[in-house]
Amino acid sequence: MDHSWAITAFLSLAGIVLGTAMITLEYGSINMAGVATCTAIAVLWPAQAAIVAWFGGAYFALQRRQRSHIPNNFSQSLWAASGALAHRLTENLGAAPAAAIAVGFAVGFLVNLATTSVVISLVTHDSARQILRRTVNLSFAAVFGYFVLAGALSASLVFNGLLGLVQVLCLFVLGIPVADSVGGRRIRSFLERQLMSVDQQVQYGELARGTIHNVRNSVAVALANLEELEGATSSRDAVVVAAIKLSLEDTRQALVEAVSVPAVANLTFSRVEMGELARQTAALLRASAHDRGVAVSVKSHDYPVYVFGHPGLLRELLTNLILNSLDASTPGALVTISYQPGPTEVTLTVEDTGHGISARSLGRMFEPGFSTKGVHGTGLGLYTSLGIARQHGGDLVVSALPLVGAMFTLTLPPYDQGSARVGSSPD
Repeated sequence: MDHSWAITAFLSLAGIVLGTAMITLEYGSINMAGVATCTAIAVLWPAQAAIVAWFGGAYFALQRRQRSHIPNNFSQSLWAASGALAHRLTENLGAAPAAAIAVGFAVGFLVNLATTSVVISLVTHDSARQILRRTVNLSFAAVFGYFVLAGALSASLVFNGLLGLVQVLCLFVLGIPVADSVGGRRIRSFLERQLMSVDQQVQYGELARGTIHNVRNSVAVALANLEELEGATSSRDAVVVAAIKLSLEDTRQALVEAVSVPAVANLTFSRVEMGELARQTAALLRASAHDRGVAVSVKSHDYPVYVFGHPGLLRELLTNLILNSLDASTPGALVTISYQPGPTEVTLTVEDTGHGISARSLGRMFEPGFSTKGVHGTGLGLYTSLGIARQHGGDLVVSALPLVGAMFTLTLPPYDQGSARVGSSPD
């Protein structure tokens, strides 16, 4: 009598339970349903093994759905079916049962690594080689070694009636403490990295508090001297002086507000026109861009596009993005600023044709202290810009362009929605 479908149902139920125990890795995670999957590779046909793996990944798929990602059990089912198929084919070619099962485990393991690393690479833009190097370590090998050992032992017991099923269940239960111990180390490591990041941010805060008053005094002196130049300059110089004054006034106002606690409660938000913001900021930096041989272009609309925000902070954010693009550009490059209204968000992009961003750096661009400019960078510009974007109820992301260059995308709520989302009131 063929008991394979009864075993399929048993392993599927076991996989559902074991799938709730997960180990967080540098990229992705491993769930302990792999024990049931390895058993299925050893005793079931490919379609049956795929079913067991599909149910084993059900909990993880549900968690991804709740985080607004597309649930996908395909990878887990693929490596189960591949391993079972390799096992059966090797056995049909005359290999010993133990050797055929070992081949099935090896093929399933390799297919799992390949598909997972490719999928994660497409999401994170890191290379598959980098993902494998940072994920495959002793803990990873220990977990998969347990999967293989438990699968092999379970395969020898699963057809031994009720007693065999009880023994298999006991073996499966051992997977829970394995996940807890390995996962616990992973969690501690993650928390330690987060605490280091917090300590670094505290250090930056102390540094800022110690220098802010000196900077305010310097700005006040610069503004006073600029006042002496008014009326004694040519029309061309007057434009330059006006641009400098605007930048210094923004700096002075930002410093005044920065010393207030809480700072957010003292910010004055108002209606900001994106086209004017883009043109003013581009004008402030056009001379710097010209010195580098880089052109700065603004794509404007014939109609106004408004957001609810703080003009000085938004100008600081956009200045940081343009300067970052200028630093990444060589003579002859182009920096393009464009914006687009939408029903739920206004999008502003700063795109350059510079040397681009490496896959290794892309995921760290907004980390405090991280810079691709070596000794010339503080690692605070983009970190500050992200904070300003979120302070306005928006977000800031970076993406590498297909051929060359990079693009920063700022999203903000439109004016009519901004007040409710930001929790401030217009002046």
